[in-house]
Amino acid sequence: MRMALLNFILALVWMALRASFTPVDFVVGFVIGFGIIMLTQRAFGVTSSNYGRRSRRIFRFIGFTFWNIIKANIAVARVVLSPQMEVHPGILAVTMDSCSDIGMTSLANLITLTPGTLTLDVASDTCTLYIHFMNVDDPDALRSEIKNYFERRVVEVFE
Repeated sequence: MRMALLNFILALVWMALRASFTPVDFVVGFVIGFGIIMLTQRAFGVTSSNYGRRSRRIFRFIGFTFWNIIKANIAVARVVLSPQMEVHPGILAVTMDSCSDIGMTSLANLITLTPGTLTLDVASDTCTLYIHFMNVDDPDALRSEIKNYFERRVVEVFE
């Protein structure tokens, strides 16, 4: 947590030095600050910090999220623009292995952000999501995709 705060402060210092307070300058300052922290950790005696590993996981998760949103948008556009528009909507219950609040919330939001899917509810056991799919041709394949593809990525970052 201290490293993230330091990185944030370095980004603000970068913006002040540039006398430009735009989102682009903040991102550039954040990346430069991240590089400085990674290069100087040993000099300050910090050898067991998970900041670099955790940050890489978060950046990969953000890329993963954007990539899946793009893929899903293309798939939904194909269905909508096709002449016959064959859809087989359905609601599936998917039981998750990880039941932490932040993990389930992040997973539910990731699913909802992806076009063609919508998280409808979380069961009272807080480990089961009810998800509406635009096409339910193979329910087991969809459950497997959510568990092995989405849940695994969420667990990597948040647990």
